[in-house]
Amino acid sequence: MSRYDEVMEEILTSFKEMVEGAHIIDGKEYVSPSSVKNTDSPIEELLFIQLKSSIVYGNFDERYNEVLTPQFKIDKGDSYIKVDFLYEVLFLEDDDKSVRLVIECDGHDYHEKTKEQAQKDKSRDRFLLNEGYYVMRFTGSEIYKSPKKCVNEIMEFVTDKTYGDEIRKIYKG
Repeated sequence: MSRYDEVMEEILTSFKEMVEGAHIIDGKEYVSPSSVKNTDSPIEELLFIQLKSSIVYGNFDERYNEVLTPQFKIDKGDSYIKVDFLYEVLFLEDDDKSVRLVIECDGHDYHEKTKEQAQKDKSRDRFLLNEGYYVMRFTGSEIYKSPKKCVNEIMEFVTDKTYGDEIRKIYKG
């Protein structure tokens, strides 16, 4: 077993109930749409576990709900775009403060390997931005090296988008 597999097994064991999102009812397994089982790759799995644990342990504000959905499909009219994650911070009384963030985990074998793939990714990002989604991309190396750092960047971005103006007013005040 590789060191990566050992670390993943330790993480999955310690956070299993929280991130798995699977339940056995009458002998049949039901998987939540926000489950680690719905990720498509080891780097997505690693980022999901780290991000999900931050959401579960960090959500103390009753004014909003946080939803993390792996492999989310965004309607494009006659087709759809499947994104690695959609992370939503949905304010209950002020939708203008809500944030919809697409998070992409770019493995080296697929993304930016060719000019065509790089162009396709950039075109997708522009479409998503025009539809009101923010987009953050992380390389597989970044995620594998420090998933916590990636999650910190995500949380800083979301915090700035939701509370930035309030925080800036306090410091300028």
